[in-house]
Amino acid sequence: MRGPKLTKAEREQAIADIVDMLIIGARTRQIVQTVEKKWGVTKRTVFNYLQKATVEFKKVTLGFQEEALGQSLAKLNFLYSRLIQKEDFKGAIQAMKEIDELLGLKVQRIEQDQTIIYQSAVPDPDPLPEEKSSEDDDLPE
Repeated sequence: MRGPKLTKAEREQAIADIVDMLIIGARTRQIVQTVEKKWGVTKRTVFNYLQKATVEFKKVTLGFQEEALGQSLAKLNFLYSRLIQKEDFKGAIQAMKEIDELLGLKVQRIEQDQTIIYQSAVPDPDPLPEEKSSEDDDLPE
C-alpha cells in the first residue's frame, strides 16, 4: 500500500517529529506507528525518515555534548582562577585535575612487575616505530 507523497516541507517536519521522538527515548515501534498514522506513509518510508532523523539526532546530541563540555571547562577555569587568587593551592590543584580529566589528559599509573608505567588516556598521535630485536634477524623469512 503506497501512501500519499509528502511535500518537501512535510517530509522535513516528519523527520523533525522523529528527531523529537528520539530525544524523548521513543522506541522504534512507537515511532513507526506514530509516523505511519500521522503522515499516512509506509513503514519503508518511515524507516528512510528514521535514518535521516538519526543523523540529525546525532548532530543535536553532539552539539549538546560540546556545549556541556565547554560550560564545564569554563566553570572549572573560573574556579581555578578564584582559588589561585585566594591562594588555595590545594583546591587549585584539584580543579586542574578535574580539567585534565574532563579533557582526557589524566594519566593512569599502572604498576606491573615492580615497574611503574604511566599511560595517558589520550592516544599518542605520533608513536615511535617499534625496534627490531636482534633475535628477529635470525628468523628465516
